[in-house]
Amino acid sequence: MSTTVYLAPAPLNVTQFIPGGNVPAAGGLLFCYQAGTSQKQNMFTDNTGVPTWTNPLILDSGGNQGGEVWIPAGLPAKFVLAPSNDT
Repeated sequence: MSTTVYLAPAPLNVTQFIPGGNVPAAGGLLFCYQAGTSQKQNMFTDNTGVPTWTNPLILDSGGNQGGEVWIPAGLPAKFVLAPSNDT
């Protein structure tokens, strides 16, 4: 059974992550949590709510996350950008 999902809002799906110094966050990690908690939340690759991304998403060499991110309906999400060596 699939989950009802919504496309994550901009800028998440259209942003190249450049945290500072005008250098892309190559290999950076983008975590998704249920807002207000430390519980990781699933992220989906399309509107079917079936195939999931890894959590965290690993950014490519240009600081891009690599595709659309869909999040479950009714579960507010918090996204955290972290360096590649974070856990």
